Amino acid sequence: DLSSAFPRLVKFTAPENGTVTSMSVRIVSSAGAADIHAAIYADNSGLPDALRAKSSTPTAGGGAGTWCDITMDTAVISLDIVSGTVYWLAWWASNANKSYAYTTGTTNQFSRPNIVPTYPTWDDPFGSAIQADSLYSIYATYTPSGGGLGKLILRTPA
Repeated sequence: DLSSAFPRLVKFTAPENGTVTSMSVRIVSSAGAADIHAAIYADNSGLPDALRAKSSTPTAGGGAGTWCDITMDTAVISLDIVSGTVYWLAWWASNANKSYAYTTGTTNQFSRPNIVPTYPTWDDPFGSAIQADSLYSIYATYTPSGGGLGKLILRTPA
């Protein structure tokens, strides 16, 4: 797995209107403690663009084989998602010694910045990106506009 010293983003399409409340990412190996931040970016022609939401407080990443749950801060930036709209789920660890569950995804499903910003400052707009065909184990939990609870899951077999 590549170094965690940069933000990672995975593309998804919102299944319905709603408000994102948290994100979770699967950690497969870990050496040392790390804080993990999360964000959501809008899509612009297949690339991450405007910052739409972010966590204001980092979450302590767990050990190997755990899910790291990150709460989104509704006071920071709008967290509303619109059905059929493409977004990018992003996470960023303070420790480069964490690796995450992933497998081969679809063309350009994964992005990372071409120039790594200073942790934990999220660029807005995102800037130039390096893309790959990787699908990471990540999901967003959201409240559908009509009520209830939804989970948008982008998950590898791990």
